Amino acid sequence: MSDIASVTDSTSDIPRDLAERYGIRVVPLTVVHEGVVYRDGIDLTPEQFYPMLEKAKQLPTTSQPSPSQFMDVFGPLLESGKQILSFHLSKVLSGTVNSAKLAARQLAPDRIHVVDTGSVSFGIAVQAIEAARLAMEGFGVSAILEQVARPQEVLRSSVQLEHLGVCI
Repeated sequence: MSDIASVTDSTSDIPRDLAERYGIRVVPLTVVHEGVVYRDGIDLTPEQFYPMLEKAKQLPTTSQPSPSQFMDVFGPLLESGKQILSFHLSKVLSGTVNSAKLAARQLAPDRIHVVDTGSVSFGIAVQAIEAARLAMEGFGVSAILEQVARPQEVLRSSVQLEHLGVCI
């Protein structure tokens, strides 16, 4: 068991089985649709979301996790003696990374390392998974951060849409 924990947000789209295998904690963003509040990946799956989106009269909105939501995840990890590497959605797209940084500052800034991946989806996931894998192999925080910074330099995300209806 490693003394380093990997945390990410639900925009990483890490499949549940991989998150469990690597012990990655996932903090959900919030999706609000027609007055109903969902926790991404918990109350609402992609299989439920996309059909809902096609029928929507008004597009759903999202909200970043609050610092207290991050504190709820970070706290028990710190209590168990872990250092935390936390990988998140690009700050250009969301305030999620800032919420994680606020929580880290309030709890243990020397033991929580928040990373703005500069990416979305798989770009986040690959860094969180690689960090967890390296931690399992016994690498330290500095070595892991150095290794996972490399994909940031070359990783680019692309999106292919079936139709532009949801973009207009």
